[in-house]
Amino acid sequence: MRKTILVALLAGTAFAGLSQTAFALDADYWRGGWRTALGTEPHLYEFVIRDETVTGFYCVNCADVTTVGFIDGTWDEENGIDFTIRFPNPDGSIASTQEQHAMLMGSELIVTGDELEGELTLIKDPRGADPGTSPVQMLPPGTPATPVMDPPPDQGKGAGTNAQPGSDAYWAPGPFKEDLAVEDVAGTWIALFWGGIGMNKQIFHFMRDGDELRGLVCGRCDNPYTFGALENIVIADGTLYFDIVHQDWGAPEATFDRQNAAWIVQNEMVVDADLDDVDPDNPPANPPEIEGFVYSMLGPIPAEATAGNSSENIDVWGPGTGPSPEPPEGREPVTFTFE
Repeated sequence: MRKTILVALLAGTAFAGLSQTAFALDADYWRGGWRTALGTEPHLYEFVIRDETVTGFYCVNCADVTTVGFIDGTWDEENGIDFTIRFPNPDGSIASTQEQHAMLMGSELIVTGDELEGELTLIKDPRGADPGTSPVQMLPPGTPATPVMDPPPDQGKGAGTNAQPGSDAYWAPGPFKEDLAVEDVAGTWIALFWGGIGMNKQIFHFMRDGDELRGLVCGRCDNPYTFGALENIVIADGTLYFDIVHQDWGAPEATFDRQNAAWIVQNEMVVDADLDDVDPDNPPANPPEIEGFVYSMLGPIPAEATAGNSSENIDVWGPGTGPSPEPPEGREPVTFTFE
């Protein structure tokens, strides 16, 4: 049951006889992606909330790995999110850290702490998730699902399939790397067809965190309703296992983890995205077959080669819409309810 709690008014905004109330809202109102208003200096946060534990990532431009930091912290519905952002070097050491706090105020998330002048106001992105061939659900609760679209046309020869002429399955260009290690995976990988080409191509960042890997996937990379954290990343016997963590958008549910197994041959990562119940701490002795929903990525691209990448203010509301943060005629922004 939700309960009403009194919240102290910000200094300088109190008026006689006026009180401000806030509701203790559950994790579905906090989790997922937040950003500064369109057309302003970008700051983007992705909060993965499991019980009281918070993970995720922060970025200025999520296509630029040099602006990305790991988020770790705690959450409760009355006190908000206390978290640390750690910015990694390419070798996995930590270049800098920031301590911050986030609190819901109405439909906005107010962030205070290190490296911020005053407070930072975050919103849910009014563009919402991209429509798909089935309704895409979004959080917070009560947000309408996206409309259903017709399947897009193939984009290029063989788009949407890894099968080759004369073959019913994936045709490898050489032997898969058997002694797969963190340094073989770390970097940015570009999915060949998942999300299409151009603006909405899927970009996977695998980043070193000490001797381990963490990361994110985005595309387009300035809208948090395209984001997913990459977690539970394990390498075992030449196979890479990782989860794509959806927190506030997806189909048929808004919150779920998609398990993946991957193999690397030359500069291609072949991914099977149709796994179930793989324990990252105890991966199977025999890796899964390459079957089901299979796609490929090319990489790895070193972090410094992504420096300066940004889609901020580029066709903000879709192809040909230009830099304006205001929606074009006929496009309604998504309405979010916090109550």
